[in-house]
Amino acid sequence: MKNSAQLTDANHPTEDLPRPALWRRVHVLILGLTLAWFISSPLVRAQFECPQGCDELSNTRFGNLALGLNNGAYNTAMGDSALWHNASGFSNTATGAFTLQSNTTGDFNMAAGHNALFTNTTGEANTAFGVSAL
Repeated sequence: MKNSAQLTDANHPTEDLPRPALWRRVHVLILGLTLAWFISSPLVRAQFECPQGCDELSNTRFGNLALGLNNGAYNTAMGDSALWHNASGFSNTATGAFTLQSNTTGDFNMAAGHNALFTNTTGEANTAFGVSAL
C-alpha cells in the first residue's frame, strides 16, 4: 500500500502545471528575439534600403520608383514614385511621395508635397507646393 506522501502527490499533480506554460513563454520569447535579430541584420536591411542615384542624363533620384520610367534629362525626384511616368520631361523637380507622378512630357515643373501636380502630364513651368496642390 502507498504511504500518505505518495497518495498526495498522485492526487494533486498541480505542481507540474505552471512549468509547461512557462516554457511556452520562453520559447515564444526566444522566437521573437530571433526574428528581431534577423530583421535588424545588415544583410536584410540592405534589401529594403531606399534606391538613390544619378544617371548619364544628369537625373537625380532618391526614393522607391522615383524616375521609374524616365527618359528625360536634368530631372530631380525625391520620394516614392516621384516623376514616375516621366517619358521625356526636361528639368523637372519633384519632392514628396507621388509628386509629378503622371508627368510625361512636361518641362520646367516644380512640385513639393504629397501628390503635388499629380495629374500634370504635359504642362510646363508649373509650381505647386502643398499636399495635393494643383
